[in-house]
Amino acid sequence: MRFDDVAGYDLIKQRLKSLADTHRLPHAMMISSSDGAGALSIALALAQYANCTDHHDGEPCGKCSACIKYELLAHPDLFFLFPIVGGDKKSCDDYLKEWRENAQQPYLTRVDWLNAIKAGNSQAMIYSKENVVLEERMSYKIAEGKYRVLIIWQPEKMHEALSNKLLKLIEEPPKDTLIILVSIEPELLLPTIKSRVQEIELPLLTEEEVVNALIKLEGDHCDIEKIREAAHLSCGQMRKALDELNNKGEREEHWIYFVRMLSFINPPKPLVMRRLAEEFADLGREYQVSLLKSFASYFRELYMYPLGISQITYLNQREKELAIQLSGCINGANIMQISNEIDVAIRHIMQHVNSKMVFFDLFLRFTNLMARQFRQKQINISLFS
Repeated sequence: MRFDDVAGYDLIKQRLKSLADTHRLPHAMMISSSDGAGALSIALALAQYANCTDHHDGEPCGKCSACIKYELLAHPDLFFLFPIVGGDKKSCDDYLKEWRENAQQPYLTRVDWLNAIKAGNSQAMIYSKENVVLEERMSYKIAEGKYRVLIIWQPEKMHEALSNKLLKLIEEPPKDTLIILVSIEPELLLPTIKSRVQEIELPLLTEEEVVNALIKLEGDHCDIEKIREAAHLSCGQMRKALDELNNKGEREEHWIYFVRMLSFINPPKPLVMRRLAEEFADLGREYQVSLLKSFASYFRELYMYPLGISQITYLNQREKELAIQLSGCINGANIMQISNEIDVAIRHIMQHVNSKMVFFDLFLRFTNLMARQFRQKQINISLFS
C-alpha cells in the first residue's frame, strides 16, 4: 500500500513519514475519519513504510521482501483485528482470506466489509476470544521486520473485556511494537484508551481536493462538469465522490428506497407500508442505519433546496426536480419532527428493537407529518419514481 493511493491529507502523511524516518513513531496511535475516507489504507501504508528496507520518494519501495509480504497482507510481524460475525465459533483468522481481498481497497467502508463476510442482519464485533492476539502473538519475537505491527480496524466494535486487554497492552507494550487503531466512531472507545493513544484525525477533503483527485484518477479526457458535480455531492468524502461519478454504491439504492417510501403518503397506503417495512427489515442493521441517515439527509435537502442556497445543498439533477415538485411539503413546521423521528428509529435499530415494527411505525409517523401538505399540492410521488 502506498500513501499516494489515498487522496489528500498531504500534511498528515508527511508528518507520519517524518516520524518513521526519525524513529519517533508513537507505540500507540489512532487514525480516525469518516467511513470510507481511507484511514485504513494510510495505516497500512505507514506500517509498510516503517518496515520497508529501501523506502524512497516518500513511499515504500514495493520490491523488498517486507514490501512484497505487506502487499499481500501476509507479513509474519503484521497482525489484524476487525469486526466479524459468528464469534462464538469463529475468529478473525477465519476471515483472513476475505480481509486480504478487501482491506486494500483505498476507501473500504463498513458496509463493504459486512457484505464481503455476508453478515446479513448480524451485528459484527471484535470478540473477547481475540485476546490470544493481544496476549500471545504480540509477545512473539519479531521475525523479520523492524516493527511488530497490530492494526485494529473499528476498535469501537471491541468487546469490553478485549478493550481492557488492549488498554493493558498499550500501557505495557513489547519493544518495537506499533499499535494502530483505525476508527470511524472514536467517541465510542473507552476514554482510558483514547487518552493513551496519539490521535490523528482525517478531516473532510475540500471540494477542490476531491476534484483534483478525481481528475488524476479519470485521466486527461474526463468530464470536468460531471467531476465537479460528484465532488460537490460528496461533501468532502472521496468514496462518495467515486460512487457518484460511477453511478453506483449506496446513494442510488438509498434514493430508490426513499422515493418508494414517499409514494405511500398521498393517498396513505398501509399495506404498501407494511410490505416495505418487511423488505427493510431483511436488510442488515448497519445498512438500515445507513439508509435512515440517508433519509435524514434527503429530507434536509428537500427542505433547503427551495430556499435557493445552492452552496449548501447537495442534490443531483434528478433529485433537484423532485425537490422543486415537493417545494413546501417539507417545511419549517415538520422538518424537525421528521428528523427527530428518524433519530428515534436509528436508536431503536441499534438497540435491536424489531426492525419491521420500527420501520412500519416510522412510515405511519411520516404520513401523519406530511400527508396534508401532499394533498394540498396534489402530489403523487409515483410520477417521479
